Amino acid sequence: MARVLQAIGGGAIVPVAMAIASDVYACIGHHARAGPGHYRAVTEAGGAIGPLYGALIVEHLGWQYIFYLNVPLVIALFVAAWFCIPRGTKLPESIDWLGAIFLALALTCLSLGLAQQGTSLGPAAANATTPQNNPLSLVLALVFLLAFILVERKVSWPVVDLQLFKRFPFSAAALVSLLVGAALIIAMTNIPIFVDTVLQSSVLDSGLALLRLTVMIPIGALLGGWLSHRITCRVTAIIGLLFTATGFYLMSHWPAHVDWTQMTMVPSRLALALGW
Repeated sequence: MARVLQAIGGGAIVPVAMAIASDVYACIGHHARAGPGHYRAVTEAGGAIGPLYGALIVEHLGWQYIFYLNVPLVIALFVAAWFCIPRGTKLPESIDWLGAIFLALALTCLSLGLAQQGTSLGPAAANATTPQNNPLSLVLALVFLLAFILVERKVSWPVVDLQLFKRFPFSAAALVSLLVGAALIIAMTNIPIFVDTVLQSSVLDSGLALLRLTVMIPIGALLGGWLSHRITCRVTAIIGLLFTATGFYLMSHWPAHVDWTQMTMVPSRLALALGW
């Protein structure tokens, strides 16, 4: 339940912060494309620092103190947002509650269906020696997705404007973002798990290994925002994808006996981070 509440708050902050960045850059005369780049850089800088200080807290104080630390941080951010963010004009749009519920149910069922422990929520496969995916949850995910699409086609202010997907550049960008984002999350999840379980190193080593990937992402975000209105978004995206592909290729050739915390493994994570 705590994670659900976190996700609701975090999910609301992301689009609002991106909109504020774009509006502010447009008002002060800067190119609007630079705003999301700077926003992304600041966000990922926090993502780079978080695993490191989180590892230190877990190793020396215990995991509970991570949540204690978030309380004063959130209070400080709440006060800063209240006094620093300019008040906007209320728009006439309404919230598509039904579409939001169907989308949330579809994503929840998809996550549960793909999880190896998903069979605990329904009938297990016969003679299965290891946990399997849950086909029932996957079917429900498809049903809720279809319901979501039907709702979005009829409401006045949809959560997702399906008409946008008729534009090929938008659909292509969304697909690329989905695939690259999924691949990056897999890498960010596997690195600390590998260090902890295979190499049996400390929690701090896991944080340091992940830091060498995440620390370059803010730099890539700044470069992307700067390059987009100089060499076009198309060329910038191609360069980023080349870096990403190079990083994953090098990562796939890491031998299992090599310590991921060594600096010799930096080039692959450097390329992957800059691409992202």
